[in-house]
Amino acid sequence: MATILNRSRYTVTVKHREDLYKEFPCTAKQAAREYCKSLRSQGLKPRVAQLENKILVRIRNKGFPAEEGQFESMAEAEHFIQKVESEHREGKATTFLKSRKISFVQLLERYILQEGPKRPVPWETVEKYRFNKFLREGTGNFNVRERRKLAKELDVALQDLPKKLTPDHPWMQKPFADVTAEDIEDYIQVRQDEGLMPSTIDRELDSISAVFSVAINVWGYAVTENAMKKIRRPKYFNERDRRLKVDEWRRLLLAACDEDKRRCYSSFVDEMMGQVRKGESFGALTAAERKVRTKVLRAQFQVRAEKECDPVSTLETLIVFLLCTAARRGEALALKWEHVDLEGRSAYFPMTKNGRPRTVPLRREVVDMLGDLPRTGDNVFNVSVDTLKNAWQRMLKGAAIKDLHVHDLRHEAISAIAETGKFSLIDLQAISGHKDVRMLLRYSHLCVRKLAARLDEVFAQEHEEDSAQKTIHRGRIRLPSGKGLKMGDLIQESIQAVAVREPKEVKLDMAGLSRSAVVVEEKEQRAAA
Repeated sequence: MATILNRSRYTVTVKHREDLYKEFPCTAKQAAREYCKSLRSQGLKPRVAQLENKILVRIRNKGFPAEEGQFESMAEAEHFIQKVESEHREGKATTFLKSRKISFVQLLERYILQEGPKRPVPWETVEKYRFNKFLREGTGNFNVRERRKLAKELDVALQDLPKKLTPDHPWMQKPFADVTAEDIEDYIQVRQDEGLMPSTIDRELDSISAVFSVAINVWGYAVTENAMKKIRRPKYFNERDRRLKVDEWRRLLLAACDEDKRRCYSSFVDEMMGQVRKGESFGALTAAERKVRTKVLRAQFQVRAEKECDPVSTLETLIVFLLCTAARRGEALALKWEHVDLEGRSAYFPMTKNGRPRTVPLRREVVDMLGDLPRTGDNVFNVSVDTLKNAWQRMLKGAAIKDLHVHDLRHEAISAIAETGKFSLIDLQAISGHKDVRMLLRYSHLCVRKLAARLDEVFAQEHEEDSAQKTIHRGRIRLPSGKGLKMGDLIQESIQAVAVREPKEVKLDMAGLSRSAVVVEEKEQRAAA
């Protein structure tokens, strides 16, 4: 059973008298009538009417959950009732009105609190910040950094900005059921106008799509059609094919060794300076004297560090580890000693990018280098993401290498394994940890090269074996003895071939098929010529 209630406001109008126009709430119908009565007493002809922009619908059918929602027109409300009644007759429970009571930004906030922490490792390092940025842009509650940037663009003081600004994406405030593909398309255009790369926009669309999927499939917010399935994503191709040259490999390792020394010496100097600052004599100096004294002491401690310190090859081992295991940067930095089996020559990643654990084999040189690392903590590589980023830039500068990312080491490792020709794509998948083997098709050409060489080798060997069994006489190949092929067999084969070509009755001269007859005929033809 469906009930339609008009909750729109009442209006009182007088022709050609806009100054007398008045609106009343839907519960104040009597007040609207009294206002009309007062206007009539003045000799005017007022007209009272009720708008149809707030239509309340209540649906209560036995065996189905009760639903209640508001629509902006009577036609929209009636269309919705017909759709729900039709699905109820088919035994389907609908929750369309539930989706009209909640906005996309509210679902986004719920996703951040409930679903985000369940996602793999990248949530804490990347995705959490992207979703929070969506939430700020959808609500207008920007952080200090964003407010400072906006104040600079508007050329106003930071304190003059209101506490809550206008949302950058108003469509996020719409009811979830009302979000359309056109809203998402407009969002894509805005991002493109802001200068974002197509790959960045595509990752943002993945995040928005994740909220849609969970809201529809898990939380039960039904919509007529998922808007994300109809959008046109920006097209791009950003696959990198950067390979390390032999000389670059050597220079990169040397730069890593230098960076390990720098980190070791810097740590030693900082530790010594910490002890000096605790002394009373240092604290009694003025600021200018402390500055001069610090410079002198650091230079002295640097000399001592170069003589006394034994650098730990942390970054050098990390680079070799990435190049030999095809591990991702996050997987390597999160690797713990308890997941490394040096005797079994394996490393276990309990959490990877695709949410699946993976065990990778370790080459002998990697095992030896890991065995030399000190176990000062739970993690194998005592390096943070920011530390590695800064060290990587210094290493590239010291090695005179351009356009090389840490992730390129993973590509180099997979390519090197594929080039050996001894591993299939399935083997590469087990090592690299790709969820879909189709992601490895870019390396298939490296496997094909070796396979082609192996095919040449195999068939060349067979060709040699066949050639050894053949005898060539005057340019013709003679069959080896023992094949059991007789002249009568050839004659019979010829008769059958002619019978197949000419199904009609054919008279054959058996003598004409003999070799001597053929020779005589050839001589007569040459003589006639």
